[in-house]
Amino acid sequence: MPKRLTPKQAKLVCKEITQHIGGQTNGTYVDGVWTPTTSVWDENPVKWWSNVFSSGQLTNDFFEGLLNVNVEQRVRAFDMENPFEKYFQQGEQYGFGNMEFYVNPQESRYFAINPEQTKNGTYYYQGENYETRISGLGSNAVSLTTTIRDGVGEANQSISENYHCLLDKVPDIKQIFFRPNFQRQYQATYTQEMLSQVSTTWGTVGTFIDGISTTLNAEKKREEKRQIVSTFKDGIDRGWIPLIPVSDTTTTDGAQNLLMQIRTIEDNFTNDSSNYNMWSAVNVDNPIITASDKSNIDIIIRNDIKNLMDVKGLAAAFNMDKADYTADGFGQNVIGIDVFRSAPDGTGVYDANAAEDRSILAVLFDSFALHAVRKFDQTSQMYLKNVAKEQFFRNVIDEIALNPFANCVGFTTSTFTVVTGDSAPADWATSTAKYYRKTGSGVYVPVTSALSGITTQYESGKYYVRA
Repeated sequence: MPKRLTPKQAKLVCKEITQHIGGQTNGTYVDGVWTPTTSVWDENPVKWWSNVFSSGQLTNDFFEGLLNVNVEQRVRAFDMENPFEKYFQQGEQYGFGNMEFYVNPQESRYFAINPEQTKNGTYYYQGENYETRISGLGSNAVSLTTTIRDGVGEANQSISENYHCLLDKVPDIKQIFFRPNFQRQYQATYTQEMLSQVSTTWGTVGTFIDGISTTLNAEKKREEKRQIVSTFKDGIDRGWIPLIPVSDTTTTDGAQNLLMQIRTIEDNFTNDSSNYNMWSAVNVDNPIITASDKSNIDIIIRNDIKNLMDVKGLAAAFNMDKADYTADGFGQNVIGIDVFRSAPDGTGVYDANAAEDRSILAVLFDSFALHAVRKFDQTSQMYLKNVAKEQFFRNVIDEIALNPFANCVGFTTSTFTVVTGDSAPADWATSTAKYYRKTGSGVYVPVTSALSGITTQYESGKYYVRA
């Protein structure tokens, strides 16, 4: 947190600004030229403040100077207290939104310039599938065909002519769009009555200056953090984030078991796989392959669960020194929260009173999974001369969303029970993130998500219901 201004520092700041804006009030014309005679600056804070307020324009100039010299810098310094600040990128101020491309790694295929020949004259093509017809021996063999499966289509050609070398292998490219969804204005208003009490001492002047930047930043920091946490919760509610069930978390042993599972999945993130990214969770028939750098793997975890875990073990899991972890309550890669709450409603306004969801313990994610772009961030001030009132503003426009082209899993105490019966449940095709399938890696992904709307054909005993 930025240090508070001392009385001496507050005095120096005010003196610098006063001298910069002219520092003079009264004056007279000498040979047609305005010549100031009275200095605004005074070592006595009460007298100086009175001089500043002797002119509406002078008052406005002072507050504008204060914004540029002190408030702006302190607002940015306060931003760094938000543990999610490191994820934000600076975006262009204009345009509707951003887009992201992902090129899925391609699978190779067998390649041979000429077909092979056995010693008895049988030709064969070592592709995924082949068929041979023999007519003659050696170079006299004719009518040899093969079925080529190259990931794009199938072509039956004479392999002696190698037509398969000319087949297209089009890149598998995915594209998504993001748009601004966090638009806020923060305001600090000081009436004439409040301003008249500022200058009792240089200490009270310093407190007033500190309070401006604190007011403009405090609610922004809370709202952005809540928006990001609820975005992950929204991803779970909508069936985008794969889930891993955890049984006991009420004891230290149970928490240690969760830590072991977290470390296992963290290691699995570093391997090429389609098991953990959000795109594959909602596009079962069109998955992508992703891998994470271990240094980019972060976790959001409930504080009560985090505190049950051994501090040394948690620090080691996320590549931190124990001293760094205990110094500020969380490390660079471990973000503690009180609880996961429901996501914002359709208006984009976060509901601080939304119901808690204590079934979600933690979310492990590649930092690439959080799309956070600051499109617009501006501080300004306006002095209303007609009512002697000063107003400071901070306008913020962000894009905060999940990027499906990255690994992300949630750990939950929810139970997954096998669904049986000759026919599908009545809400099989309509319930979002209620029915799941279990992958070979032990994670659960939804049958129907709010993103894809794709519903898998029901089979008794093959799927699970989350409760």
